[in-house]
Amino acid sequence: MSRICKCSSLEPYGVEFSPNSALLYVTDAQALNYSRYINNLLQYNVSLATADQIIQSKQIISSINYLDHFSNGALQLAPDGKIYMAKRTQNQLAAINYPNRIGAACGFVYDAVALGYGQCRFGLPPITPDISLNVNSFDFTGTCTGQQLQFEYKASTQINSVKWDFGDPLSGGNNTSTQFRTSHLFTKQGVYDVRLILFHACGSDTITKQIQAGTISVQLGKDTTLCGTDGYLLTPQTSGDNTYLWQNSSTGTTFLAKKSGLYWVEVKNKDNGCVKRDSIRLVMNAYPKFELGSDLHLCEGQTKTLTVNVPAATYLWNTGTTAQSQTISSGGDYWLGVTVNGCTQRDSIKAVYAPYPQISLGKDTILCDEKTLLLDGGNTGANYQWQDGSSGQTFLVKAKGAYNVTITKDGCSSSDTILVSYDHKPTFTLGSDLMLCSGQTALLRAIIQDSIGMQYRWQDGSEGKEFKAAGPGIYNLEVSNYCGSQKDSVIISKGVCQLYIPNAFTPNGDGHNDVFRAGFGEDITSYNIQVYNRWGTKVFESNEIRRGWDGTISGKLQPAGVYIWVIRYRSSGSLTEQVLKGNTVLIR
Repeated sequence: MSRICKCSSLEPYGVEFSPNSALLYVTDAQALNYSRYINNLLQYNVSLATADQIIQSKQIISSINYLDHFSNGALQLAPDGKIYMAKRTQNQLAAINYPNRIGAACGFVYDAVALGYGQCRFGLPPITPDISLNVNSFDFTGTCTGQQLQFEYKASTQINSVKWDFGDPLSGGNNTSTQFRTSHLFTKQGVYDVRLILFHACGSDTITKQIQAGTISVQLGKDTTLCGTDGYLLTPQTSGDNTYLWQNSSTGTTFLAKKSGLYWVEVKNKDNGCVKRDSIRLVMNAYPKFELGSDLHLCEGQTKTLTVNVPAATYLWNTGTTAQSQTISSGGDYWLGVTVNGCTQRDSIKAVYAPYPQISLGKDTILCDEKTLLLDGGNTGANYQWQDGSSGQTFLVKAKGAYNVTITKDGCSSSDTILVSYDHKPTFTLGSDLMLCSGQTALLRAIIQDSIGMQYRWQDGSEGKEFKAAGPGIYNLEVSNYCGSQKDSVIISKGVCQLYIPNAFTPNGDGHNDVFRAGFGEDITSYNIQVYNRWGTKVFESNEIRRGWDGTISGKLQPAGVYIWVIRYRSSGSLTEQVLKGNTVLIR
Protein backbone atom coordinates (compact mmCIF):
# COMPACT_ATOMS: atom_id res chain seq x y z
CA MET A 1 0.00 0.00 0.00
CA SER A 2 1.65 3.20 -1.13
CA ARG A 3 -1.23 5.63 -0.45
CA ILE A 4 -3.83 5.43 2.35
CA CYS A 5 -6.96 7.54 2.33
CA LYS A 6 -10.24 7.42 4.18
CA CYS A 7 -12.95 7.33 1.54
CA SER A 8 -16.08 7.74 3.73
CA SER A 9 -17.79 6.52 6.88
CA LEU A 10 -18.83 3.21 5.28
CA GLU A 11 -19.34 -0.28 6.58
CA PRO A 12 -17.33 -1.99 3.83
CA TYR A 13 -17.02 -5.70 3.51
CA GLY A 14 -15.47 -6.63 0.12
CA VAL A 15 -12.65 -4.82 -1.71
CA GLU A 16 -10.86 -5.74 -4.93
CA PHE A 17 -8.58 -4.06 -7.49
CA SER A 18 -9.17 -4.21 -11.21
CA PRO A 19 -6.74 -6.32 -13.24
CA ASN A 20 -4.90 -3.16 -14.36
CA SER A 21 -4.78 -1.92 -10.73
CA ALA A 22 -6.31 1.43 -11.78
CA LEU A 23 -9.73 0.93 -10.20
CA LEU A 24 -10.82 -0.15 -6.70
CA TYR A 25 -14.21 -1.81 -6.09
CA VAL A 26 -15.83 -1.72 -2.60
CA THR A 27 -19.07 -3.23 -1.21
CA ASP A 28 -20.71 -1.48 1.71
CA ALA A 29 -23.99 -1.06 3.51
CA GLN A 30 -25.61 1.99 5.02
CA ALA A 31 -28.42 1.73 7.58
CA LEU A 32 -31.40 3.88 6.77
CA ASN A 33 -33.11 2.93 10.03
CA TYR A 34 -33.20 0.03 12.45
CA SER A 35 -34.69 -2.34 9.86
CA ARG A 36 -33.60 -1.19 6.35
CA TYR A 37 -30.19 -1.05 4.59
CA ILE A 38 -28.87 0.30 1.30
CA ASN A 39 -26.33 -2.11 -0.22
CA ASN A 40 -23.85 -0.37 -2.57
CA LEU A 41 -21.15 -1.43 -5.01
CA LEU A 42 -18.70 1.48 -5.36
CA GLN A 43 -15.86 2.20 -7.81
CA TYR A 44 -12.84 4.50 -7.21
CA ASN A 45 -10.19 5.57 -9.71
CA VAL A 46 -7.02 5.01 -7.66
CA SER A 47 -4.77 6.03 -10.57
CA LEU A 48 -5.49 9.70 -9.84
CA ALA A 49 -2.81 11.89 -8.27
CA THR A 50 -4.35 12.98 -4.94
CA ALA A 51 -6.54 11.50 -2.25
CA ASP A 52 -9.19 14.16 -2.81
CA GLN A 53 -9.32 13.30 -6.51
CA ILE A 54 -9.67 9.60 -5.68
CA ILE A 55 -12.50 10.28 -3.22
CA GLN A 56 -14.28 12.53 -5.73
CA SER A 57 -14.00 9.86 -8.45
CA LYS A 58 -16.44 7.59 -6.59
CA GLN A 59 -19.13 6.06 -8.79
CA ILE A 60 -22.06 3.98 -7.53
CA ILE A 61 -22.14 0.91 -9.75
CA SER A 62 -25.10 -0.70 -7.94
CA SER A 63 -27.41 0.37 -5.10
CA ILE A 64 -30.12 -1.96 -3.68
CA ASN A 65 -32.47 -1.30 -0.77
CA TYR A 66 -32.93 -4.38 1.44
CA LEU A 67 -35.09 -5.04 4.47
CA ASP A 68 -33.54 -6.42 7.69
CA HIS A 69 -30.14 -7.43 6.43
CA PHE A 70 -26.81 -6.58 4.86
CA SER A 71 -26.58 -8.23 1.41
CA ASN A 72 -23.38 -7.35 -0.54
CA GLY A 73 -20.43 -9.49 0.44
CA ALA A 74 -16.93 -10.31 -0.72
CA LEU A 75 -15.35 -9.28 -4.06
CA GLN A 76 -12.94 -11.63 -5.79
CA LEU A 77 -10.88 -11.21 -9.05
CA ALA A 78 -11.11 -14.49 -10.91
CA PRO A 79 -8.67 -16.02 -13.45
CA ASP A 80 -11.09 -15.09 -16.27
CA GLY A 81 -10.41 -11.40 -15.59
CA LYS A 82 -13.84 -10.76 -14.05
CA ILE A 83 -14.61 -9.72 -10.48
CA TYR A 84 -17.37 -11.70 -8.73
CA MET A 85 -19.48 -10.51 -5.75
CA ALA A 86 -21.15 -12.65 -3.08
CA LYS A 87 -24.81 -11.87 -2.21
CA ARG A 88 -25.87 -13.05 1.27
CA THR A 89 -28.92 -15.37 1.41
CA GLN A 90 -29.18 -15.47 -2.42
CA ASN A 91 -28.48 -18.26 -4.90
CA GLN A 92 -26.66 -16.14 -7.54
CA LEU A 93 -23.31 -14.42 -7.79
CA ALA A 94 -22.99 -10.89 -9.23
CA ALA A 95 -20.19 -10.17 -11.77
CA ILE A 96 -18.19 -7.19 -13.03
CA ASN A 97 -17.46 -8.31 -16.59
CA TYR A 98 -15.10 -5.48 -17.63
CA PRO A 99 -13.48 -4.34 -14.39
CA ASN A 100 -10.89 -2.17 -16.18
CA ARG A 101 -13.61 0.17 -17.50
CA ILE A 102 -14.85 3.22 -15.66
CA GLY A 103 -18.44 3.64 -14.55
CA ALA A 104 -21.32 1.77 -16.15
CA ALA A 105 -18.96 0.57 -18.89
CA CYS A 106 -17.61 -1.99 -16.40
CA GLY A 107 -20.54 -4.23 -17.30
CA PHE A 108 -21.96 -5.08 -13.84
CA VAL A 109 -24.56 -7.90 -13.83
CA TYR A 110 -26.42 -8.46 -10.54
CA ASP A 111 -27.61 -12.02 -11.30
CA ALA A 112 -24.68 -13.38 -13.26
CA VAL A 113 -23.93 -16.94 -12.01
CA ALA A 114 -26.63 -19.28 -10.67
CA LEU A 115 -25.65 -21.47 -7.66
CA GLY A 116 -28.47 -23.99 -7.95
CA TYR A 117 -30.07 -24.81 -4.58
CA GLY A 118 -27.26 -23.34 -2.53
CA GLN A 119 -27.12 -19.90 -0.98
CA CYS A 120 -24.31 -17.43 -0.58
CA ARG A 121 -22.93 -16.04 2.59
CA PHE A 122 -20.61 -13.07 2.77
CA GLY A 123 -17.43 -14.77 1.71
CA LEU A 124 -15.91 -16.28 -1.44
CA PRO A 125 -13.04 -18.75 -1.79
CA PRO A 126 -9.79 -16.79 -1.76
CA ILE A 127 -7.60 -17.05 -4.85
CA THR A 128 -4.10 -15.92 -4.06
CA PRO A 129 -1.68 -15.57 -7.01
CA ASP A 130 1.86 -16.72 -6.75
CA ILE A 131 3.51 -13.46 -5.80
CA SER A 132 6.83 -14.84 -6.81
CA LEU A 133 5.64 -15.16 -10.43
CA ASN A 134 6.99 -12.37 -12.69
CA VAL A 135 3.90 -11.35 -14.69
CA ASN A 136 4.79 -8.39 -16.82
CA SER A 137 2.37 -6.25 -18.81
CA PHE A 138 2.42 -6.29 -22.61
CA ASP A 139 3.44 -3.56 -25.03
CA PHE A 140 1.76 -2.33 -28.21
CA THR A 141 2.52 0.26 -30.86
CA GLY A 142 0.18 2.14 -33.19
CA THR A 143 -3.46 2.94 -32.64
CA CYS A 144 -4.72 3.64 -36.16
CA THR A 145 -7.55 1.71 -37.75
CA GLY A 146 -6.58 0.65 -41.17
CA GLN A 147 -3.07 -0.09 -39.90
CA GLN A 148 -1.58 -3.17 -38.27
CA LEU A 149 -1.09 -2.64 -34.48
CA GLN A 150 1.93 -4.44 -33.04
CA PHE A 151 1.59 -6.37 -29.74
CA GLU A 152 4.44 -7.95 -27.75
CA TYR A 153 4.78 -9.77 -24.45
CA LYS A 154 8.32 -10.00 -23.16
CA ALA A 155 8.16 -13.49 -21.78
CA SER A 156 9.49 -14.45 -18.36
CA THR A 157 10.89 -17.90 -17.66
CA GLN A 158 7.73 -18.91 -15.74
CA ILE A 159 5.38 -18.33 -18.74
CA ASN A 160 4.82 -21.40 -20.88
CA SER A 161 2.45 -19.96 -23.51
CA VAL A 162 0.15 -17.06 -24.21
CA LYS A 163 -3.20 -16.38 -25.84
CA TRP A 164 -4.24 -12.98 -27.14
CA ASP A 165 -7.92 -11.96 -27.30
CA PHE A 166 -8.21 -8.63 -29.16
CA GLY A 167 -11.87 -8.06 -28.30
CA ASP A 168 -12.66 -7.67 -32.03
CA PRO A 169 -15.06 -10.51 -32.90
CA LEU A 170 -15.79 -8.97 -36.32
CA SER A 171 -12.25 -9.88 -37.33
CA GLY A 172 -13.18 -13.57 -37.16
CA GLY A 173 -10.27 -15.97 -36.76
CA ASN A 174 -7.87 -13.05 -36.52
CA ASN A 175 -9.35 -12.07 -33.15
CA THR A 176 -6.93 -14.39 -31.29
CA SER A 177 -3.25 -15.21 -31.47
CA THR A 178 -0.82 -17.48 -29.55
CA GLN A 179 2.35 -15.68 -30.54
CA PHE A 180 4.37 -13.75 -27.97
CA ARG A 181 4.82 -11.08 -30.64
CA THR A 182 1.88 -10.51 -32.97
CA SER A 183 -0.18 -7.88 -34.78
CA HIS A 184 -3.84 -7.12 -35.33
CA LEU A 185 -5.84 -5.00 -37.77
CA PHE A 186 -8.94 -3.69 -35.98
CA THR A 187 -12.06 -3.71 -38.11
CA LYS A 188 -13.37 -0.29 -37.07
CA GLN A 189 -12.72 2.69 -34.88
CA GLY A 190 -13.48 2.27 -31.17
CA VAL A 191 -12.32 1.11 -27.71
CA TYR A 192 -11.24 -2.54 -27.43
CA ASP A 193 -10.38 -4.65 -24.32
CA VAL A 194 -7.33 -6.62 -25.33
CA ARG A 195 -6.70 -9.60 -23.02
CA LEU A 196 -3.48 -11.52 -22.75
CA ILE A 197 -3.79 -14.90 -20.96
CA LEU A 198 -0.49 -16.13 -19.55
CA PHE A 199 -0.20 -19.87 -18.95
CA HIS A 200 2.29 -21.06 -16.29
CA ALA A 201 2.86 -23.90 -13.87
CA CYS A 202 0.40 -22.53 -11.33
CA GLY A 203 -2.36 -22.04 -13.86
CA SER A 204 -2.93 -18.83 -15.74
CA ASP A 205 -3.10 -15.08 -15.33
CA THR A 206 -4.87 -12.50 -17.48
CA ILE A 207 -3.66 -9.04 -18.39
CA THR A 208 -6.29 -6.71 -19.87
CA LYS A 209 -5.69 -3.35 -21.52
CA GLN A 210 -8.07 -0.93 -23.19
CA ILE A 211 -6.92 0.00 -26.69
CA GLN A 212 -8.29 3.08 -28.45
CA ALA A 213 -8.30 2.16 -32.12
CA GLY A 214 -8.43 5.56 -33.73
CA THR A 215 -8.58 6.83 -37.26
CA ILE A 216 -8.06 10.03 -39.17
CA SER A 217 -9.71 11.41 -42.25
CA VAL A 218 -8.80 14.45 -44.29
CA GLN A 219 -10.47 15.93 -47.35
CA LEU A 220 -9.43 18.92 -49.43
CA GLY A 221 -12.44 18.48 -51.72
CA LYS A 222 -12.80 17.57 -55.35
CA ASP A 223 -10.58 18.98 -58.06
CA THR A 224 -11.90 22.46 -58.72
CA THR A 225 -11.94 25.06 -61.46
CA LEU A 226 -12.01 28.56 -60.01
CA CYS A 227 -13.03 31.69 -61.83
CA GLY A 228 -11.92 35.26 -61.33
CA THR A 229 -10.20 34.78 -57.97
CA ASP A 230 -6.87 36.00 -56.64
CA GLY A 231 -6.58 33.06 -54.29
CA TYR A 232 -8.32 30.04 -52.83
CA LEU A 233 -8.04 29.12 -49.15
CA LEU A 234 -7.56 25.37 -48.71
CA THR A 235 -9.01 24.20 -45.39
CA PRO A 236 -8.68 20.46 -44.68
CA GLN A 237 -11.86 18.83 -43.45
CA THR A 238 -10.64 16.77 -40.50
CA SER A 239 -11.09 16.44 -36.73
CA GLY A 240 -8.95 16.08 -33.64
CA ASP A 241 -5.68 17.62 -32.57
CA ASN A 242 -3.48 17.39 -35.66
CA THR A 243 -0.30 18.61 -37.27
CA TYR A 244 -0.19 19.65 -40.92
CA LEU A 245 2.40 19.42 -43.65
CA TRP A 246 1.72 21.05 -47.03
CA GLN A 247 3.39 20.45 -50.37
CA ASN A 248 5.65 23.47 -49.85
CA SER A 249 6.69 22.29 -46.34
CA SER A 250 4.50 24.88 -44.59
CA THR A 251 2.70 23.66 -41.47
CA GLY A 252 -0.32 25.93 -41.10
CA THR A 253 -3.85 24.65 -40.64
CA THR A 254 -4.80 26.30 -43.96
CA PHE A 255 -3.05 27.14 -47.20
CA LEU A 256 -3.76 30.01 -49.61
CA ALA A 257 -3.39 28.79 -53.20
CA LYS A 258 -2.71 31.63 -55.63
CA LYS A 259 -2.23 29.82 -58.93
CA SER A 260 -3.24 26.68 -60.78
CA GLY A 261 -1.56 23.47 -59.70
CA LEU A 262 -1.62 20.32 -57.57
CA TYR A 263 -1.80 20.89 -53.80
CA TRP A 264 -1.58 18.31 -51.00
CA VAL A 265 -1.61 18.18 -47.23
CA GLU A 266 -0.48 15.44 -44.86
CA VAL A 267 -2.34 15.41 -41.53
CA LYS A 268 -1.08 13.59 -38.43
CA ASN A 269 -3.24 13.07 -35.35
CA LYS A 270 -1.36 13.95 -32.20
CA ASP A 271 -3.33 11.47 -30.09
CA ASN A 272 -3.16 8.27 -32.11
CA GLY A 273 -0.34 9.04 -34.55
CA CYS A 274 -2.51 8.34 -37.59
CA VAL A 275 -1.30 9.99 -40.79
CA LYS A 276 -3.29 10.64 -43.94
CA ARG A 277 -2.73 12.69 -47.07
CA ASP A 278 -5.16 14.22 -49.54
CA SER A 279 -4.60 16.28 -52.67
CA ILE A 280 -6.56 18.60 -54.89
CA ARG A 281 -5.92 20.04 -58.33
CA LEU A 282 -6.90 23.66 -58.78
CA VAL A 283 -7.38 25.44 -62.09
CA MET A 284 -7.69 29.21 -61.80
CA ASN A 285 -9.10 31.02 -64.82
CA ALA A 286 -10.07 34.63 -65.37
CA TYR A 287 -13.62 35.62 -66.24
CA PRO A 288 -14.16 36.59 -69.89
CA LYS A 289 -14.13 40.36 -70.39
CA PHE A 290 -16.91 41.93 -72.44
CA GLU A 291 -19.66 44.53 -72.19
CA LEU A 292 -23.05 44.85 -73.85
CA GLY A 293 -22.92 48.60 -73.39
CA SER A 294 -25.40 51.08 -71.99
CA ASP A 295 -29.13 50.48 -71.90
CA LEU A 296 -30.83 51.03 -75.26
CA HIS A 297 -33.45 53.67 -75.99
CA LEU A 298 -35.02 52.83 -79.34
CA CYS A 299 -37.97 54.02 -81.37
CA GLU A 300 -40.84 51.88 -82.61
CA GLY A 301 -39.76 49.76 -85.55
CA GLN A 302 -36.04 50.21 -84.94
CA THR A 303 -33.72 47.25 -84.36
CA LYS A 304 -30.33 47.00 -82.74
CA THR A 305 -27.85 44.16 -83.20
CA LEU A 306 -25.54 43.42 -80.27
CA THR A 307 -22.35 41.56 -81.16
CA VAL A 308 -19.69 40.18 -78.79
CA ASN A 309 -16.43 38.62 -79.91
CA VAL A 310 -14.44 36.76 -77.25
CA PRO A 311 -11.87 34.21 -78.52
CA ALA A 312 -12.56 30.53 -77.75
CA ALA A 313 -15.85 31.39 -76.04
CA THR A 314 -19.32 29.93 -76.06
CA TYR A 315 -22.37 32.16 -75.82
CA LEU A 316 -25.84 31.89 -74.35
CA TRP A 317 -28.41 34.67 -74.59
CA ASN A 318 -31.51 34.73 -72.44
CA THR A 319 -33.47 34.22 -75.67
CA GLY A 320 -31.82 30.79 -76.03
CA THR A 321 -29.62 31.65 -78.99
CA THR A 322 -25.97 30.65 -78.85
CA ALA A 323 -24.67 32.98 -81.56
CA GLN A 324 -22.31 35.88 -81.04
CA SER A 325 -25.00 38.37 -82.08
CA GLN A 326 -28.51 39.14 -80.92
CA THR A 327 -30.89 41.44 -82.78
CA ILE A 328 -33.19 43.41 -80.50
CA SER A 329 -36.57 44.33 -81.90
CA SER A 330 -38.70 44.62 -78.76
CA GLY A 331 -38.35 46.09 -75.31
CA GLY A 332 -37.21 44.13 -72.27
CA ASP A 333 -34.17 42.87 -70.40
CA TYR A 334 -31.49 40.99 -72.31
CA TRP A 335 -28.47 39.17 -70.88
CA LEU A 336 -25.57 37.25 -72.33
CA GLY A 337 -23.45 34.62 -70.63
CA VAL A 338 -19.97 34.17 -72.14
CA THR A 339 -18.03 31.07 -71.09
CA VAL A 340 -14.29 30.50 -71.54
CA ASN A 341 -12.50 27.55 -69.89
CA GLY A 342 -15.48 26.82 -67.68
CA CYS A 343 -15.77 30.40 -66.39
CA THR A 344 -18.94 32.28 -67.22
CA GLN A 345 -19.36 36.04 -67.11
CA ARG A 346 -22.76 37.63 -67.60
CA ASP A 347 -23.76 41.15 -68.60
CA SER A 348 -27.23 42.52 -69.10
CA ILE A 349 -28.84 45.40 -70.92
CA LYS A 350 -32.32 46.91 -70.95
CA ALA A 351 -34.04 47.88 -74.20
CA VAL A 352 -36.71 50.56 -73.90
CA TYR A 353 -38.90 51.35 -76.91
CA ALA A 354 -40.63 54.72 -77.27
CA PRO A 355 -43.30 55.68 -79.84
CA TYR A 356 -42.65 58.31 -82.47
CA PRO A 357 -44.38 61.60 -81.65
CA GLN A 358 -47.73 61.95 -83.41
CA ILE A 359 -47.80 65.24 -85.29
CA SER A 360 -50.04 66.89 -87.89
CA LEU A 361 -49.81 70.53 -88.89
CA GLY A 362 -52.87 70.01 -91.05
CA LYS A 363 -53.47 70.15 -94.79
CA ASP A 364 -51.89 72.80 -96.98
CA THR A 365 -53.80 76.00 -96.29
CA ILE A 366 -54.87 79.24 -98.05
CA LEU A 367 -55.17 82.34 -95.91
CA CYS A 368 -57.04 85.43 -97.00
CA ASP A 369 -55.64 88.93 -96.89
CA GLU A 370 -53.96 89.64 -93.51
CA LYS A 371 -55.12 86.60 -91.56
CA THR A 372 -52.66 84.50 -89.46
CA LEU A 373 -52.44 80.80 -88.62
CA LEU A 374 -51.17 79.33 -85.32
CA LEU A 375 -49.40 76.02 -85.88
CA ASP A 376 -49.22 73.72 -82.81
CA GLY A 377 -46.81 70.77 -82.63
CA GLY A 378 -48.60 69.17 -79.66
CA ASN A 379 -46.68 66.55 -77.62
CA THR A 380 -46.21 68.65 -74.51
CA GLY A 381 -42.75 68.30 -73.02
CA ALA A 382 -41.05 67.43 -76.31
CA ASN A 383 -38.27 69.31 -78.08
CA TYR A 384 -39.25 71.38 -81.15
CA GLN A 385 -37.25 72.63 -84.13
CA TRP A 386 -39.12 74.89 -86.59
CA GLN A 387 -37.91 75.89 -90.05
CA ASP A 388 -36.53 79.18 -88.74
CA GLY A 389 -34.69 77.56 -85.80
CA SER A 390 -37.24 78.52 -83.16
CA SER A 391 -38.02 75.91 -80.50
CA GLY A 392 -41.46 76.70 -79.15
CA GLN A 393 -44.39 74.33 -79.22
CA THR A 394 -46.35 76.75 -81.47
CA PHE A 395 -45.51 78.94 -84.45
CA LEU A 396 -47.53 81.93 -85.79
CA VAL A 397 -47.77 82.08 -89.60
CA LYS A 398 -47.97 85.61 -91.06
CA ALA A 399 -46.74 85.07 -94.62
CA LYS A 400 -46.95 82.49 -97.33
CA GLY A 401 -44.37 79.73 -97.45
CA ALA A 402 -43.48 76.21 -96.38
CA TYR A 403 -43.49 75.63 -92.61
CA ASN A 404 -42.05 72.52 -90.98
CA VAL A 405 -41.30 71.28 -87.49
CA THR A 406 -39.28 68.37 -86.12
CA ILE A 407 -40.45 67.05 -82.75
CA THR A 408 -38.22 64.89 -80.56
CA LYS A 409 -39.49 63.02 -77.51
CA ASP A 410 -37.78 60.16 -75.66
CA GLY A 411 -35.13 60.15 -78.38
CA CYS A 412 -37.64 59.63 -81.21
CA SER A 413 -38.30 62.30 -83.84
CA SER A 414 -41.17 63.04 -86.23
CA SER A 415 -41.55 65.84 -88.79
CA ASP A 416 -44.38 67.47 -90.69
CA THR A 417 -44.64 70.25 -93.28
CA ILE A 418 -47.48 72.52 -94.32
CA LEU A 419 -47.69 74.92 -97.30
CA VAL A 420 -49.43 78.18 -96.51
CA SER A 421 -50.61 80.43 -99.38
CA TYR A 422 -52.18 83.87 -99.16
CA ASP A 423 -55.06 84.94 -101.44
CA HIS A 424 -57.60 87.75 -101.71
CA LYS A 425 -61.15 88.26 -102.84
CA PRO A 426 -61.31 88.38 -106.66
CA THR A 427 -61.24 91.88 -108.22
CA PHE A 428 -61.88 92.08 -111.96
CA THR A 429 -63.67 93.84 -114.84
CA LEU A 430 -65.12 92.67 -118.14
CA GLY A 431 -64.15 95.96 -119.73
CA SER A 432 -66.25 98.66 -121.40
CA ASP A 433 -69.54 98.04 -123.14
CA LEU A 434 -69.24 96.92 -126.83
CA MET A 435 -70.94 97.30 -130.21
CA LEU A 436 -70.99 94.40 -132.72
CA CYS A 437 -71.63 94.43 -136.38
CA SER A 438 -73.76 91.77 -137.93
CA GLY A 439 -71.85 88.52 -138.04
CA GLN A 440 -69.27 89.71 -135.53
CA THR A 441 -68.55 87.98 -132.19
CA ALA A 442 -66.81 89.27 -129.08
CA LEU A 443 -64.62 87.14 -126.77
CA LEU A 444 -65.33 88.24 -123.24
CA ARG A 445 -62.58 87.62 -120.60
CA ALA A 446 -62.23 88.92 -117.06
CA ILE A 447 -59.35 91.30 -116.57
CA ILE A 448 -58.14 89.86 -113.25
CA GLN A 449 -55.06 88.92 -111.28
CA ASP A 450 -55.07 85.15 -111.23
CA SER A 451 -55.36 83.47 -107.83
CA ILE A 452 -55.68 80.01 -106.31
CA GLY A 453 -58.93 78.15 -106.67
CA MET A 454 -60.63 80.67 -108.93
CA GLN A 455 -64.13 79.71 -110.12
CA TYR A 456 -66.12 81.38 -112.96
CA ARG A 457 -69.85 81.47 -113.63
CA TRP A 458 -71.38 83.30 -116.63
CA GLN A 459 -74.95 84.41 -117.07
CA ASP A 460 -75.82 81.19 -118.90
CA GLY A 461 -74.26 78.98 -116.15
CA SER A 462 -71.12 78.16 -118.10
CA GLU A 463 -67.86 78.05 -116.04
CA GLY A 464 -65.10 78.86 -118.53
CA LYS A 465 -62.64 81.69 -118.17
CA GLU A 466 -63.86 83.14 -121.52
CA PHE A 467 -67.25 83.63 -123.14
CA LYS A 468 -67.94 84.25 -126.86
CA ALA A 469 -70.71 86.81 -127.30
CA ALA A 470 -72.45 86.39 -130.68
CA GLY A 471 -74.86 89.28 -130.54
CA PRO A 472 -76.18 92.19 -128.55
CA GLY A 473 -77.15 91.63 -124.93
CA ILE A 474 -76.12 91.96 -121.27
CA TYR A 475 -73.36 89.58 -120.30
CA ASN A 476 -72.33 89.08 -116.64
CA LEU A 477 -69.69 87.05 -114.82
CA GLU A 478 -69.31 86.04 -111.15
CA VAL A 479 -65.77 85.12 -110.05
CA SER A 480 -65.24 83.44 -106.64
CA ASN A 481 -62.44 81.87 -104.64
CA TYR A 482 -61.61 80.83 -101.05
CA CYS A 483 -61.77 84.44 -99.94
CA GLY A 484 -65.08 85.52 -101.55
CA SER A 485 -66.69 86.53 -104.88
CA GLN A 486 -67.33 89.53 -107.23
CA LYS A 487 -69.67 90.18 -110.17
CA ASP A 488 -69.32 92.37 -113.28
CA SER A 489 -71.31 92.81 -116.49
CA VAL A 490 -70.91 94.26 -119.99
CA ILE A 491 -73.53 95.50 -122.47
CA ILE A 492 -73.08 94.66 -126.17
CA SER A 493 -75.09 96.74 -128.64
CA LYS A 494 -75.65 96.45 -132.40
CA GLY A 495 -73.43 98.81 -134.40
CA VAL A 496 -73.07 100.06 -138.04
CA CYS A 497 -69.91 98.41 -139.48
CA GLN A 498 -67.81 98.89 -142.64
CA LEU A 499 -66.47 96.10 -144.83
CA TYR A 500 -63.27 94.68 -143.41
CA ILE A 501 -60.48 93.11 -145.52
CA PRO A 502 -57.53 91.40 -143.71
CA ASN A 503 -54.01 92.33 -144.82
CA ALA A 504 -52.60 88.79 -144.41
CA PHE A 505 -53.68 85.17 -143.99
CA THR A 506 -51.99 81.85 -143.16
CA PRO A 507 -53.52 78.89 -144.98
CA ASN A 508 -51.76 76.22 -142.87
CA GLY A 509 -54.81 74.25 -141.81
CA ASP A 510 -54.73 75.20 -138.11
CA GLY A 511 -58.28 76.59 -138.22
CA HIS A 512 -57.17 80.17 -137.65
CA ASN A 513 -57.03 82.74 -140.48
CA ASP A 514 -56.75 79.95 -143.11
CA VAL A 515 -58.91 81.80 -145.73
CA PHE A 516 -58.63 85.30 -147.22
CA ARG A 517 -62.10 86.95 -147.36
CA ALA A 518 -63.97 90.13 -146.47
CA GLY A 519 -65.71 90.53 -143.18
CA PHE A 520 -68.47 92.55 -141.63
CA GLY A 521 -70.20 94.97 -143.95
CA GLU A 522 -73.84 95.72 -143.42
CA ASP A 523 -76.75 95.23 -145.87
CA ILE A 524 -74.55 94.20 -148.83
CA THR A 525 -76.80 93.66 -151.90
CA SER A 526 -74.08 92.75 -154.46
CA TYR A 527 -70.50 91.65 -154.01
CA ASN A 528 -67.51 90.58 -156.17
CA ILE A 529 -63.91 89.85 -155.19
CA GLN A 530 -60.95 89.12 -157.48
CA VAL A 531 -57.40 88.19 -156.39
CA TYR A 532 -54.29 88.48 -158.66
CA ASN A 533 -50.71 87.36 -158.24
CA ARG A 534 -47.80 89.66 -158.90
CA TRP A 535 -47.74 88.75 -162.62
CA GLY A 536 -51.36 89.84 -163.07
CA THR A 537 -52.81 86.35 -163.23
CA LYS A 538 -56.17 86.03 -161.52
CA VAL A 539 -55.99 83.32 -158.91
CA PHE A 540 -59.43 83.68 -157.30
CA GLU A 541 -62.87 85.27 -157.88
CA SER A 542 -66.17 84.98 -155.97
CA ASN A 543 -69.56 86.78 -155.72
CA GLU A 544 -70.27 85.40 -152.21
CA ILE A 545 -69.06 87.47 -149.28
CA ARG A 546 -68.74 84.39 -147.05
CA ARG A 547 -66.51 82.61 -149.54
CA GLY A 548 -62.77 83.30 -149.54
CA TRP A 549 -59.48 82.17 -151.14
CA ASP A 550 -57.60 79.30 -149.50
CA GLY A 551 -54.24 80.02 -151.22
CA THR A 552 -54.58 77.34 -153.97
CA ILE A 553 -55.43 77.13 -157.69
CA SER A 554 -57.14 73.93 -158.68
CA GLY A 555 -55.85 72.39 -155.44
CA LYS A 556 -52.27 73.48 -156.01
CA LEU A 557 -50.65 75.56 -153.30
CA GLN A 558 -49.61 79.02 -154.32
CA PRO A 559 -46.36 80.50 -153.18
CA ALA A 560 -46.15 82.91 -150.28
CA GLY A 561 -46.02 86.54 -151.22
CA VAL A 562 -48.06 89.67 -151.90
CA TYR A 563 -51.38 89.29 -153.81
CA ILE A 564 -53.59 92.09 -155.26
CA TRP A 565 -57.34 92.13 -154.60
CA VAL A 566 -60.25 94.14 -156.05
CA ILE A 567 -63.69 94.20 -154.39
CA ARG A 568 -66.84 95.66 -155.94
CA TYR A 569 -70.00 95.85 -153.82
CA ARG A 570 -73.27 97.75 -153.52
CA SER A 571 -75.29 98.18 -150.29
CA SER A 572 -79.02 98.69 -149.88
CA GLY A 573 -78.62 102.28 -148.80
CA SER A 574 -76.58 103.29 -151.86
CA LEU A 575 -77.19 103.10 -155.64
CA THR A 576 -73.50 103.56 -156.44
CA GLU A 577 -71.19 100.56 -156.73
CA GLN A 578 -68.21 100.80 -154.38
CA VAL A 579 -64.75 99.61 -155.56
CA LEU A 580 -62.04 98.73 -153.06
CA LYS A 581 -58.46 97.76 -153.99
CA GLY A 582 -55.54 96.58 -151.93
CA ASN A 583 -53.12 93.76 -151.27
CA THR A 584 -52.75 90.95 -148.80
CA VAL A 585 -49.82 88.74 -147.85
CA LEU A 586 -50.00 84.97 -148.09
CA ILE A 587 -47.84 83.58 -145.32
CA ARG A 588 -46.69 79.99 -145.18
